[in-house]
Amino acid sequence: RSSALRLLAALAHLPEATGSSAVSSWLSGMSGMRWSMRKITDQERVSAAAFALARCEAWSAARAGFLLAQALKEDLEARAEEADERKMTPSAGAWWLAAVAQSGLPLDGATDKP
Repeated sequence: RSSALRLLAALAHLPEATGSSAVSSWLSGMSGMRWSMRKITDQERVSAAAFALARCEAWSAARAGFLLAQALKEDLEARAEEADERKMTPSAGAWWLAAVAQSGLPLDGATDKP
């Protein structure tokens, strides 16, 4: 999981790479992707990876909605434990909003069940 997320997060910073039809078709052709239920250690990396998937029209195929649901759940749990505690950084939140917008899905329909 870690290597795949690092690669995808790097692609988010390289629009010319995700604009390539070969990379986009490779990512959108992914199926059966299974993400771990382990806690997310780097919110920014995961959200940037989701943005790259959305840019390549692979949101559904790569189950990026599962990653979003997991990130939101962890942030909600952190807030429940301590009132001012947030797990999601502002930067990661911005990446998530951009990823959902890029995916073309409605905000309330972008998540999968974790």
